[in-house]
Amino acid sequence: MKKEEIQNRILEESYNLFKKHGIHFVTMDLIARRLGMSKKTLYVYFGSKEDILLNSMQKRNKERKEQIESIFRSTDNIIEGLITMMQKISREIGEINPVMFEELERYYPKILKLVAKNRVENIDQITKLLRQGQNKGLILANLNIDIISKLLLGQVELIMNHELFPSPEYPRNELFNHMYISFVRGISTAEGQKIISDIMEK
Repeated sequence: MKKEEIQNRILEESYNLFKKHGIHFVTMDLIARRLGMSKKTLYVYFGSKEDILLNSMQKRNKERKEQIESIFRSTDNIIEGLITMMQKISREIGEINPVMFEELERYYPKILKLVAKNRVENIDQITKLLRQGQNKGLILANLNIDIISKLLLGQVELIMNHELFPSPEYPRNELFNHMYISFVRGISTAEGQKIISDIMEK
């Protein structure tokens, strides 16, 4: 097995452990056991658990970006694409132990900042999609798409605030659904809102 393949396997398995158990629970020993390798071998590829955490989250962000691009390549309807994207991200958030979000915020602020930076880089992708929606008459023409894209990003950051929305009182996937569908409805034309209603009824 090539070095890159081994690294990807380590990151994939580690991310699954992080999202299931939280970050503190997962140790280098646990990761090594899950992968069937020695801890010494694990350290050949990554210097620390924090290194693995950062790289696994960056890998997941890249995969999510590619999946979103695939969704919009496979549909001509921007509204349908936006809702499909919402459903996919919501499912993923629902699979993550809320403890992981809390631990990122409390103990790994540098990694959280880098992850947030990745989300900022996704603004270009969001902006492009919303402009397509404007061109097809599904997104309100008088909106400044640059502002709208950043407002969406800001709302995503807001629902991750554990002081405002403590877990488990406010499940993150439920928060995301409420925020996202309200956002899409608010920027859609009458035609776009009809599409949303039809999809939600199904």
